[in-house]
Amino acid sequence: GLENAADELSQWQEIQTVAESISQDDALSQAKNYYGSDAEYSYKKKVTVGDKEYYDFSVKGDDISSTDVLVSVDGQDVIGGTQNDDGSWSFDQ
Repeated sequence: GLENAADELSQWQEIQTVAESISQDDALSQAKNYYGSDAEYSYKKKVTVGDKEYYDFSVKGDDISSTDVLVSVDGQDVIGGTQNDDGSWSFDQ
């Protein structure tokens, strides 16, 4: 019935999400949505945190304590943070 169809659809969407990756431009848009377009952004590299890959942008702005904003390549997560000298991250959440 309909319930099965809904289950199958959500499974299909999960598979799509895994395969889907956003472009660097899309990631930049998400970063700007997060901290506002007044801040300065520049793309640094891709980083892996935990088991996810992120686009790493440096960010500079008046009220922004973080040095970086990470946008996951699947477009699901945007996190502000600072990379420590030992390579670990401190996030502002």
